[in-house]
Amino acid sequence: HTYTHTLKLIDSYSLNNTRQFLGEPLFVPKRPGPRPPQGGVNGSGPNGSVWREDEGWVLAVCYNAEANRSELLVLDATNLSAGPVCKLAAPVMLPMGFHGSFVHDTHTHT
Repeated sequence: HTYTHTLKLIDSYSLNNTRQFLGEPLFVPKRPGPRPPQGGVNGSGPNGSVWREDEGWVLAVCYNAEANRSELLVLDATNLSAGPVCKLAAPVMLPMGFHGSFVHDTHTHT
């Protein structure tokens, strides 16, 4: 079988500094409970309220190599191009990860 997909860019956010690097983003829904079906279809919430599948926050750790600092970026998933609605500075540089975490070897078990 051959599958053809048409992709369309709907919204995006770009960092201003070329020495900034994002970790893997995480989507956090604004409302608890089951999500509506995929494809942008609205769902029904409590008391008959209606909500969209993209209502939520996108969280991503951003490492600034020039400052050797990290911060958590919080973006509104329905309006990424507006940029972060909040930036939380980390007290130390957070290591970059890929589907995992870095831990000191004293925390590992053999």
